[in-house]
Formats: sequence, structure tokens, C-alpha cells
Amino acid sequence: GVHHTLLTGFEYQNQIMDTNRVTASLPDIPNIFAPVAPETSPNSLAFKCDSSHSCDDNHLVANYYGLYATDQMDLTDKWKLRVGVRQDWYQNELDPLVTVLNPTTGLPSQFTNTGAPVIAGVPETRNDKPLSWNVGTLYHLTTWMAPYIGASQSYLSNFNSENSTNGIGKPESARQYEAGIRFTFLNERIVLNTAVFNVSRDNVATSVAQANGTDLIFFDSQLTNGEEVSLITKITDQWSLLANAT
Repeated sequence: GVHHTLLTGFEYQNQIMDTNRVTASLPDIPNIFAPVAPETSPNSLAFKCDSSHSCDDNHLVANYYGLYATDQMDLTDKWKLRVGVRQDWYQNELDPLVTVLNPTTGLPSQFTNTGAPVIAGVPETRNDKPLSWNVGTLYHLTTWMAPYIGASQSYLSNFNSENSTNGIGKPESARQYEAGIRFTFLNERIVLNTAVFNVSRDNVATSVAQANGTDLIFFDSQLTNGEEVSLITKITDQWSLLANAT
């Protein structure tokens, strides 16, 4: 008595990244009210890789596997329900090719989020198995108006060339709640969708510049509340007009 539309799938991604960066300290501009940059070419700058200069030289390899299934159920002619689940496997490896040293002490100056020093030739690995889900329901109050609500939990691997100086972080997570009303007119040639949403994110990688010129990666939380409206108008069979505001 219930019609099901079932979508299943498997996803695999392989990523290989190399990042190599050195920086130079720029000389001060003597007069900010009559600024003249002292440096005239890159040849006059000393590019370094140490504790007082933001730098890296890393080889990164990642394998991502995912299994997912989503079922859309027509409970009645007017009531629709969607339920989905996704299992991911994150396999990340960071291979440092250089040890960034403190020139004064000669000791390593870069550390992972667990406090371990980043040493050339000593790879760091991290494996995660996050489980995502989503659920939503829609009810056709009339032929042209349908309110809906939904919630979802998702994950994103914290593995990229930008924050590799602090090792591999815990995956970013996001929880979203959404509610809205969908309007359709002229046999769905005009579709107006309105929504309000709440999104909370954890373990968001944030780069913070330090006074000595280096960068530190912090993992913060973010909260976003918003409203959205979108309009799709089918002008002809070949042309459609799209408008959106958030």
C-alpha cells in the first residue's frame, strides 16, 4: 500500500595532494601616510622555512569509501516521507617531507593537534567511520501548497593542503534543521519555495595568523540561522528563469 522509490549507491574517491610553501618576512614601510614598499623584487627577499615563517612540504593521500541508500515513500497521495542513511570510511595519510625547526633550539616547531611533533619521514594516519542520515516529510495541503520539514546529519573530512601543518583533524560535522512551504502555480510552470533553517557545525578548521608570521589551525563551532526563498519559472520548454535569495 506504500509506493517506494529507493536510491542506493557506492562512492569511491582517491586524492593525492602535494603542498610546498615557504614565506619571507617583508620589511616595514617607514611612513604609512606616504607608503613606499621597500622590496622591489622577490630576489631581495629571504624565503625561509622555520618556526617564524609559515611553511610546509607535505605529501597527502586519502581514500574515501561511501555506501548510501535513500527511500522516498508515498504514504498517501498527499503525504511523502524521505529517509536516508550513508556510511563513510575516511582513510587519510600525511607524509611530512621536511621537519620545521626552531633556529634557536634546533628542535621541531610544528605539532599535530595531539601534541606530537611533525617529523620528516614519520607519516601520520587517521581513519574515521562517520554515519550520516537525513529525514524529511512533505504534505500537499492543496494542489498548489505543500509545507515540509527536514533534518540531517553530515560529515566532511578535515584533510586538505591548507591545514596540514597541524596534522589531521577530526572530521567536521553538521546538523541541519529546515522547514518551509512549497508553492506551485500554472501546472508547476511557476515554483516558489520558502524555507527557514538552522545549521550547527563542529570541528570547523579555522586558520589564525600569529604575530611571528606563522599560522595555527583551531577547530571551532559555528551556528547559522537563516531564511531562503527561490523561484523557478518555466518560460518555454527550453527556457527557465531562476532566482534565489538567502
